[in-house]
Amino acid sequence: MALAPMLLDLIACPRCHGKLREEADGQRVACVACHVLYPIRDSIPHLVLDEAIDSKSGEKTSSIAEGQKAVRFREKPSQSAPRSFYLEYGTCKVVGRPPNDPNRTMVMHIDMPLVLDESTKGLVHQYIRKQYSQLEGKDVATSELGRFRRTSDVVLDDSSVSRVHAMFFFDGHTVGVLDLVSKNGTFVNGQEVESRVLKIGDVVEIGDTKIVFEG
Repeated sequence: MALAPMLLDLIACPRCHGKLREEADGQRVACVACHVLYPIRDSIPHLVLDEAIDSKSGEKTSSIAEGQKAVRFREKPSQSAPRSFYLEYGTCKVVGRPPNDPNRTMVMHIDMPLVLDESTKGLVHQYIRKQYSQLEGKDVATSELGRFRRTSDVVLDDSSVSRVHAMFFFDGHTVGVLDLVSKNGTFVNGQEVESRVLKIGDVVEIGDTKIVFEG
């Protein structure tokens, strides 16, 4: 049975927020913008990135859509409802714990600024020059971190997280994470990293907190 046109008007691709259309076989919906397929089960489209298939290669997607303006991260909780944050093109976010009270009750708070010392800023600048040199000359606001505009930070209620633990970047093509010489390290899919370009579905572990990159 074909999907109701009203339903297709209400839903959107979770990857790029583009318009969806039903495939002729009635088994999948396709994103018009980024050409990704999602399965239909029991007349319900399953818009889950883990199940998204590239319509050209037939393989699961792992990259960012061309022209995508923002990417999404989601906390992977054991019990509580997941919280999420977005990273816009040309921006970065610091992840750390509250500077004054490490035990305050905040699972994920994004309005509290974290202070970077000069040594940490130097590490960030070095990483940006090495990993994101393609940003030079593009129309991105210049800030204390060069071509990356730092937006509201992510503050975690997690005593195993350093005051300034890691930083996420999005240059419009790739998303990266940089460990800021944290005490307990930053892990991607269980492997400790100094820095890493992320793929959709990667799980970043910062202290005892797990954050999924959803794209």
